[in-house]
Amino acid sequence: MMMDGNLAVSKLFRRLKRRSGASQTVRFSHFVRHITKSYDPKKGVMDRNVRIGSDHWAEYFQLCDPCSVQYDIIGHLEEKEDASNFLKLIGANVTFPSLESVNDTAERHRVHGDTAQKMKESYAEVEEADLRRLLEVFRTDAQLFGYDLTKTD
Repeated sequence: MMMDGNLAVSKLFRRLKRRSGASQTVRFSHFVRHITKSYDPKKGVMDRNVRIGSDHWAEYFQLCDPCSVQYDIIGHLEEKEDASNFLKLIGANVTFPSLESVNDTAERHRVHGDTAQKMKESYAEVEEADLRRLLEVFRTDAQLFGYDLTKTD
């Protein structure tokens, strides 16, 4: 059963707080540990029961069932230009907001400074073994979508 994203996050945070004994903040390293503990290396997938009944943290290849859907188009959209080309292909008349507008909105919603720096700090607190296991959990997804998990920038 797929649950609402906010409900899934709340449920996960409550579980992580109980496990870690955290009183206020659930750290990114706690989340990574939760994900990696749900992974079964023998099966090469996460245990659905450990995922708290939510597919929000699941490997994409476990959620995707192309044989059960009659697709007209299968695409891989990464950039704004990819989306523009796709929308033109299907005849949609859509325009994107200007870069200045997007940057203004992002700046208004920025909570704790530079996102790239926050990501580096968050990953720095993850233990090496958990990070290696996290890479293993999402290796198949990375291969399917053409991502290089060896890049660190």
